[in-house]
This record gives sequence, structure tokens and C-alpha cells, in this order.
Amino acid sequence: MMRKLKAGYSLGFGIDGPIGPIYKVKPGMTHMAQKFKIPIIPVGTAFSRSWVAEKAWDKYEIPKPFAKAVFYLGKPFTIEKEADLATSNDMLERLIIQAEITAKTLL
Repeated sequence: MMRKLKAGYSLGFGIDGPIGPIYKVKPGMTHMAQKFKIPIIPVGTAFSRSWVAEKAWDKYEIPKPFAKAVFYLGKPFTIEKEADLATSNDMLERLIIQAEITAKTLL
């Protein structure tokens, strides 16, 4: 990923990693964003109708046919070089949750 960032590519991945817990930021993303001075864009999604994997740690949603969907992009969040990563992670968690809430209100 670091080679792609250096080459100017954009990356997208979940903040909570592949095994959760949900909405808990893993340190790799914030470390890379801080090191390479790349903004993080909080994203929220919502569906008017969906199936929810209730037993999955991330409550994964699959939109039902013909459902309306909202894909919300929040304001970019930059982590300054001298910033404390734990504080930045807390702020990013709040921004992601707010993006999810905003997406749901836009349906």
C-alpha cells in the first residue's frame, strides 16, 4: 500500500479492519495517513431496504433489489505530523459514525 501511496494512488478501506470491532480504528491507516500527509475521507452508507448480517461483527448490509442507497462523503480529515494517533483515532471514529448517521438521514 505504501508503494501505491508514494506513486500517487488513492486507497480505500474500512477503518475497523477485517475482524473488528466495528468502528474501532486500526492504527495502520492513521499511521500511513500521518506519515504521507494524506487526508482521510469519512464515508457513510445507508440503504432504504437491506438484509443485515446480524451475527457478523460488522453487521454487514446487503441492499435489497431496487433499494435506494446513499453514499455520503464527509469532509477530509488530516492528521498532522505532531498529532497524537490515539486522539486522532478517537476523532476519526466519531467522524465515521457521524457519516453513517448523516447517510441514514438523507434517505
